Amino acid sequence: MIVYQYIFGKKYDGYENLSRMWYSDFYRNRRSRNAARHSHVFKRYLIRLYTILRRSIFGGRGLSRYRILRELNFRLERFLRGGRREYVDCKGLRFFLDPRGSLSQPFHEYEPETTSFIEKNLKNGDFFVDVGASIGWFTLIASRIVGKGGVIAVEPNPVEAALLRKNVEYNACTNVEVIERAAGNTRERRILYVVSDMHTGGSLEDPRIDPRRDPSAHLLDSEDHTVYEYPVEVIPLDAVVSRASMIKIDVEGAEFEVVKGMSQVLRQYRPIVILEHPSPKTRRLIGSLGYKEKFFFDKLNTVFFAS
Repeated sequence: MIVYQYIFGKKYDGYENLSRMWYSDFYRNRRSRNAARHSHVFKRYLIRLYTILRRSIFGGRGLSRYRILRELNFRLERFLRGGRREYVDCKGLRFFLDPRGSLSQPFHEYEPETTSFIEKNLKNGDFFVDVGASIGWFTLIASRIVGKGGVIAVEPNPVEAALLRKNVEYNACTNVEVIERAAGNTRERRILYVVSDMHTGGSLEDPRIDPRRDPSAHLLDSEDHTVYEYPVEVIPLDAVVSRASMIKIDVEGAEFEVVKGMSQVLRQYRPIVILEHPSPKTRRLIGSLGYKEKFFFDKLNTVFFAS
């Protein structure tokens, strides 16, 4: 029974003991698996509760300005998120994640209402434009739907753009074109500011100057607050988009410049437009181009249809 001793690390002491040890190991492993499964399910419920409280009760109340509440919130989120994951599998796709990630990535769909709207309103042959594509959640989902159509994914952050390309290549999304530039109103060179490893929060406005973008509102005191600067090229979407059925825009406050730089696309193709947190100025601009608000999803995104 040398083989048994080699595999199980236990001395063979008769067939009766062999049987008893085998059953003991089997049930111990099964109990361990069940405990892990129950722990994962319990954590899912905790995250759902946390998400509801954060979005529906505490969201938008400016509580992050209180240091003790901010620290408590981030420590709780870090606990719920657990260890960093390289990727998650969802909707038949694999998404390689950014280092910081969000709670939605490992446990449930990202922006579920917006995701559902895109899935229901895009069809084969359509053209989808993802502005501020990040790692490609909407890009990959749209790619699978539009088929012979096409997807343009615009992402200026070099770290996120690298992950975006990795996701596109791994999932064989051959109908996707990645543009590693920033969308805006005119062609120019700008600086993209990224705080620490918060790759999804890059902005063309310096967070050290603009108090609305204070990095301390999104980081623990013990975390790195370094602001990294990346030179990027800014282009109007009118210069790179030749067709569009739907456009999703998430550009950390630069929505007005993006809409202004794609006015020709909006007039010619009349795509559905999804904007995250559009300012009153942006609402007036897109309204002047013949668009009306129709839906508001995930407490984030406003959907505009051509009137």
